Amino acid sequence: MLHSVPAFIDANIHVPTDFNTNFLMIARWIHFLAGITWIGLLYFFNLVNVPFQKELDAATKGKVVPLLMPRALYWFRHSAALPCSLASPIGAMSSAPTPATEAAPLAW
Repeated sequence: MLHSVPAFIDANIHVPTDFNTNFLMIARWIHFLAGITWIGLLYFFNLVNVPFQKELDAATKGKVVPLLMPRALYWFRHSAALPCSLASPIGAMSSAPTPATEAAPLAW
């Protein structure tokens, strides 16, 4: 029976305890995922929906568009607004001085 644990599982993982670091980590992931969602919906509208709408007849369009478009546009609007609204706080908090950056200024 093998009792050794691989090094990547046995590594000491330390989760940050300060609020700013945790907030930035969560905000960056939300920003990243919302951006992927937004780009995916851009592809949906431009590459899937536009050619599909051209093929529909008037009766089918009357049934499909009122159900599909409000939902798709809701997600599109919010997935576009979320990364934009998170960009300012992420940038402001990322560029805030910390004890490490105050002690050693950047050398260009």
